[in-house]
Amino acid sequence: MSIAAMNWAFRVPCKLSHKADHVLTCLADYADDRNQCWPSYETLATKSKYSRSSVHMAIKELEEQGLITITRRYEDHKRTSNLYTLNVETISETPELSPELSPKLSPKLSPRVCTVTTNRTVSKNHKEKGREARKAKEVEIEFPKPLDTPSFKEQWIAYEEYRRENKFRRMKPVSIKTKLAELSEWGEEVAIEQIRQTIGNGWQGIFPPKSFSSMPCAAGAPEAKEGSAPRRRTWEIKQVLDSVEDRLSELRRHRGEVSCGEYFWDSKPAEKEYYEKLAHRKQLKKEMQSAC
Repeated sequence: MSIAAMNWAFRVPCKLSHKADHVLTCLADYADDRNQCWPSYETLATKSKYSRSSVHMAIKELEEQGLITITRRYEDHKRTSNLYTLNVETISETPELSPELSPKLSPKLSPRVCTVTTNRTVSKNHKEKGREARKAKEVEIEFPKPLDTPSFKEQWIAYEEYRRENKFRRMKPVSIKTKLAELSEWGEEVAIEQIRQTIGNGWQGIFPPKSFSSMPCAAGAPEAKEGSAPRRRTWEIKQVLDSVEDRLSELRRHRGEVSCGEYFWDSKPAEKEYYEKLAHRKQLKKEMQSAC
């Protein structure tokens, strides 16, 4: 651990999100005397107690703020963990990476290892241009109103990253729009849970819950009214309720108790979403009682 890097991480003047600030501290804890480290996403996720997608977004935020420089490394033409250089000396400018790697890193590299450094001060190569074009397309995506929330956007970004890592075919804008419209009919919590199941099971597409699939009506049974939502089972409601509880726990990190039970929020959107989730939790509990 570099004491200088750790002291610097605790007093960076940039305004960071809670996750980015914590991941920066984890990187400083791994840094050597050259302020360099190379932990994998899984290692950072374990240390920070965040998901892999949250760590990825935090790293992206730190790079955009100029706090770290990322060197993408390859061994036998396969990606290995990134090399992170903490820009301790300056905040406003991103220094060029030292041509010599840390001596602690050298024994871990074989003669067949090559490193590719992303430097924003040099002319952009084709890969960076492609990345910017892809990012521009992502900005053009409009989320339906039921899914226009930070929690769903975070999960959707994780899903897109999952597809890129598995080299699935890139979805076209019209396909994304159609899929988002379908997910909005399921509701935010159900959509988020189905994306998590897709990533966890290694699927390529996002499939609807079993209760949403069309079932033939029994003889003499009344037909469901057009536009009416199917009645959810108890385990499905519990699944959504657990997702809401998890999100509430994350949102509580944005508040601090002042006095007499009052709270101070560091983010207005987080405060608004918190009380919306509370109302939704109350509604889900009533629905569960009626389903029992």
